[in-house]
Amino acid sequence: MSNVTVEYETEIAAPIQPVWELMTTPASYARWNPFLVRMGGPPILHVGARIELHVRFETGGRARSRELITVFDPPKDGRAELSYRFLGPLAVVGGVRALRRQWLTAVTDQRTLYRTEEVFTGFLTRFLPLAGIRAGFKAHGDALAAQFSTSVDRPGGAR
Repeated sequence: MSNVTVEYETEIAAPIQPVWELMTTPASYARWNPFLVRMGGPPILHVGARIELHVRFETGGRARSRELITVFDPPKDGRAELSYRFLGPLAVVGGVRALRRQWLTAVTDQRTLYRTEEVFTGFLTRFLPLAGIRAGFKAHGDALAAQFSTSVDRPGGAR
């Protein structure tokens, strides 16, 4: 059985709590995330919640994925985690199983490390659009970080 891992990480110029709040508010995804353009499901996430992710690849392709939240650990002692596993028909037959994990770690009071990985297993993993998934993880992480970037005031310049 194949086993493939896709990973990405970036540092965010913000405290861990507001990053967590943005990352775990389904209604906000369409406003800031170019990869995961919508998250359907309950308005407040929790372990056992079923969510539906609407993905847009940089090539313009789209996908929809049903997931089950397996870990929902808000920030405590400078760490937080959100994880979910794929529930689609391919998972049922063992074609593609996937576990997505996203971690936040407070680097300082004003900086947070965002790290994500998804581990895919199953006999159909060789057909996954891995380059698109990698690009999407980067777009997701970079867009999350961009929500907390601030413009620098320059004399005579626009903000």
